Amino acid sequence: QITRTKKEISQPLVIGTMAGQNINLINTDQKGFFKLNENDLITPAEKKLYVFVNGAQKSPYDAKMTINDDYTTLNQKLAKLISVDQPILPSNLVNNTELLLKNNEKTIRLKEVIITNKKDDTFRHSGANACGDYVCSYNILNCRNHIGDAGNTQPVKGRIYTIGGSNIKQTYMGCSIPDQGMFTIIKGIHSPKEFYVNNYEDTNEPAFFSTIYWNYGTMLSSKKQTEISFYTSDIAGKFKIVVQGITNNDVVYTEHFFEVKEGGL
Repeated sequence: QITRTKKEISQPLVIGTMAGQNINLINTDQKGFFKLNENDLITPAEKKLYVFVNGAQKSPYDAKMTINDDYTTLNQKLAKLISVDQPILPSNLVNNTELLLKNNEKTIRLKEVIITNKKDDTFRHSGANACGDYVCSYNILNCRNHIGDAGNTQPVKGRIYTIGGSNIKQTYMGCSIPDQGMFTIIKGIHSPKEFYVNNYEDTNEPAFFSTIYWNYGTMLSSKKQTEISFYTSDIAGKFKIVVQGITNNDVVYTEHFFEVKEGGL
């Protein structure tokens, strides 16, 4: 739900979700309630899902977003119902005298240590963007001599700046991290991560990969055998094959081993 100054809104708003390069727009009702569909929650691997109020509307920074995840609430309730038995081994001591210190032994009392933390908002209030990048008054990107300077500004994507500590000029490619002051981060549904497969075109370059094959979308059939092929790496030794999947009736799982020897299998 979207609220403003702890009050319900009086007109529909447009909500946006951003995951990587994918942006979706969702309309709320007149009270600010909205629902996220499954397609709106799908995010690429290692990417976060950001939800924001359309910046073209009035005072998007004044809006407060509340996310209610029924699955999280249900998991917390179920976790409290599960009791874990932790068996306690009986003591093999005959009496408590063995726990007492001897006359020539002394106790060591540790000094009390208090650990505190302090939030560093230097970059936040020095003109830096969400990535911590800033430009000083001399048009130097991330100038070390002007960290936290009040005259720093955020770099503009596409402009050319001087790299701090050198005379090299470089085009700023932009910041891929959104400003979290405008966004709300929620848990998304991660899409499968693509696995890099080496084609071994450069035979002079040694290949040391512990995972040599991974395919999450192989379809199996009971009518014919399914054949897969892959190259081994330059690591010799035993490798484990793990096959796991799901059928119409049950899940399947099996393991197998093969050994890679110097000069071949």
